Amino acid sequence: MNLPKFNDNNKQGLIMILLGIIAFLFPVTSIKTVGIIMGLLFLIIAVILFISGVTEIIVSRVLASASIILALLCIIFSWILIFNPAVVSAIISFIIYLLGILMIIFGIFNLITGQFFKPFSMMGLTSMIFGILFIILGVFLRNPLYLGIVVGIWLIISGILSIFGDNDVNYIDV
Repeated sequence: MNLPKFNDNNKQGLIMILLGIIAFLFPVTSIKTVGIIMGLLFLIIAVILFISGVTEIIVSRVLASASIILALLCIIFSWILIFNPAVVSAIISFIIYLLGILMIIFGIFNLITGQFFKPFSMMGLTSMIFGILFIILGVFLRNPLYLGIVVGIWLIISGILSIFGDNDVNYIDV
């Protein structure tokens, strides 16, 4: 087996593997870190909305009030994200539930369409199976411990694929 050349993709892959190992070994701390980063981002958005609201008072009191109210809501949401990692898990779990439900609905539509075009029936069945798996995964990801482990495994696999993948692929710029 030929080892890949050391390039930027390999560096990114090594960083992903390192972060994956850290997330796998310290899953709750990893999710807390994600929550803190997301909370800080919402705090930055809140500051921007507040400044925007203060400057909009001259133009429109309604827009200014809406911006300031949104800024306050962002501050509250950032506070929750920074100090409660379970909220991060709940948000991600909800998104995965939603994706699972949408995949099941998509699968049902494809099964119905598959009566007229056979490849759609297989796509529909596959979509329904993955939809059910997403819903089951959503149950486990409510717990920050399991979410951190899944994120760690995902980062490790992505890093390995990044290193040993086909790095000589040329993409067409559109």
